[in-house]
Amino acid sequence: MIQRIQSIYLLVATVLWVGSLFLPVTQNGFYAWGLIIVAIAGALFNFIAIFLYKKRKTQRQLCIIGAMVALIYYVIYLTYYLLSKNTPNQPMIISIGSFLPLLSLVFTLIANHQIKKDDDLIKAADRIR
Repeated sequence: MIQRIQSIYLLVATVLWVGSLFLPVTQNGFYAWGLIIVAIAGALFNFIAIFLYKKRKTQRQLCIIGAMVALIYYVIYLTYYLLSKNTPNQPMIISIGSFLPLLSLVFTLIANHQIKKDDDLIKAADRIR
């Protein structure tokens, strides 16, 4: 399970999602329930994908869903950012916690690529037999 490189990438992506739960998204401590729910979903999809190493097709599908969750996270984040620009007393100043889901997206896509390479290798070995 952990001996495959894609499992390491998925584990790093999961840790980044969990880290985004504990770090503030903005410097004024702003965090929305929508972002929390999406971050938990992203962490769960990546964590579950780690243990589906024998079902590569399902693992790739969960990686794609995890990548879409990261994109949904940024759509919600952009919505909150644009809404906060209308309030002059509490502008939203971006912090380090807002970049962790982006790194998680990158690691999820790299893991998806490695799963595809692994699948292609298995198919090539089956052709030789």
